[in-house]
Amino acid sequence: MSRPPERHENADQTVSRALRSLRQDAMGRDLAVDLTEDELAWLNAGAG
Repeated sequence: MSRPPERHENADQTVSRALRSLRQDAMGRDLAVDLTEDELAWLNAGAG
C-alpha cells in the first residue's frame, strides 16, 4: 500500500520509493500463482 510523500523528500527518494513498490507488487504477483509441475517435483524431491 503506498503512502503519501513525506515532507522534505526529494524527487530521487520519491522515485526510488515508487520503483521499489512496483517491484514488490510484481514479486507478489509472481509468488501468488500456482507452482508448475517442475517446481512441485523439485520441492518434493529427496534431499539425498
